[in-house]
Amino acid sequence: FTAAVSEKAAATVVILDDLATMAQRADVIVQARVLSQNVIEDNGRILTLTNIRVIDGWKGATAGQALTIYQVGGFLRGKRQWIAGAHQHRVGDEMVFFAQRFKDMIVSYGVGLGKFNVVRQGQGELLVEDIGDLVAMEPRAHGRPEFVSPSPRQYTSLQAFRNEVMTSLQSSSAGELQPTAPMHLGH
Repeated sequence: FTAAVSEKAAATVVILDDLATMAQRADVIVQARVLSQNVIEDNGRILTLTNIRVIDGWKGATAGQALTIYQVGGFLRGKRQWIAGAHQHRVGDEMVFFAQRFKDMIVSYGVGLGKFNVVRQGQGELLVEDIGDLVAMEPRAHGRPEFVSPSPRQYTSLQAFRNEVMTSLQSSSAGELQPTAPMHLGH
């Protein structure tokens, strides 16, 4: 869900899904590394095609597979077209990526949603959600929704994060997951 809001005109407004919902709805979930990018123009529109290599396929892909992330926008010949909140991928980055299939490529789970950067720290790692400049709409019990700037979700273990996602997928395939409530966001 994306909406235009006058007070947040330079941002993309979304409703955040919890991790279990993202896992259920995504066509593809991978731990991957960014290999390269190609920015092209198509009918006056700039597109960024990011090539990734799957390190570990959690859903819809296998280790070693090459995938291409399709994004509208980018930088080409001094011209910039960008959607506020869109992910920026850099060659060499490692991430866990939740995606939908689009033709023979994939697209992010949602604008600014579905990317968790893997930051290696000594013997461990930290996963930090990449939400850019998103603004989230948080439902209220009585009255209009409130617009908030969400804090990125963080996980201190790649294995624990993977286990949580895989448990959500197993529960989902067994029909055990209940509908999820909107995620509460801090201010």
